[in-house]
Amino acid sequence: MTLKQREELKTKIEKDIEKVENELETLKPKLYPLKKDCSIDKVEHKALKIEQNIAIQQFEEAKIRKNRLVYALHNINNSDYGICKECEEEIPFERLILIPYSQYCVECQEEIGD
Repeated sequence: MTLKQREELKTKIEKDIEKVENELETLKPKLYPLKKDCSIDKVEHKALKIEQNIAIQQFEEAKIRKNRLVYALHNINNSDYGICKECEEEIPFERLILIPYSQYCVECQEEIGD
């Protein structure tokens, strides 16, 4: 990976982290426990509970994404960043732009099935 590509990737990761942080802030208000409200019926309460469960799942997935992006950002200057952990070949830059925390090339990722 060239220095220019590494800098481009670093900028992309920083922007992605910012986006995920905004997503987390947007989801936070939806995570608070629902209060019992006499003005809504059981069906409506159940629908709100389902929405809350979806928000909790989205929040957890966003936290995981953020952690992976932060990890990638901290390791971007390491000599093994962008090297497949399975075949030890360089992960194509195009893949790293899409998934900066990729640890495997496409072929090895498909073999692993993760």
